[in-house]
Amino acid sequence: MQTPEAFLGETEKYDMRARYLQYFKSCRDEYKDDLPDKELKLDDPDYHLHKRRYNFWNGIAGRIENLIELEIISEPKKVQILIESLGFIRSQDRSKLRTREDIIEINKILDKLIEILS
Repeated sequence: MQTPEAFLGETEKYDMRARYLQYFKSCRDEYKDDLPDKELKLDDPDYHLHKRRYNFWNGIAGRIENLIELEIISEPKKVQILIESLGFIRSQDRSKLRTREDIIEINKILDKLIEILS
């Protein structure tokens, strides 16, 4: 049985790398760093634009996993940075609200991801 990375040629890896670079830039620049005083609700007009949401973090983690598993990034030092970043994200308690420190850390991770993919 072939591994998933065997199905991706260099063109597909390049395209995915470019899409993920745009995604990570969007996450860093277009989503909100602020921590509202009230709990976010699904019907809040800008609910989906907050870095505080679990799904925001989960989307980043899933893409990091793909970068590793599909060998889109294969240089050992860069892979180690990805693994450490993924570890931080996955270690977060889903039920707790994100703090200012969490937002600062996810922005640092996004900066690293953008640098790796640029």
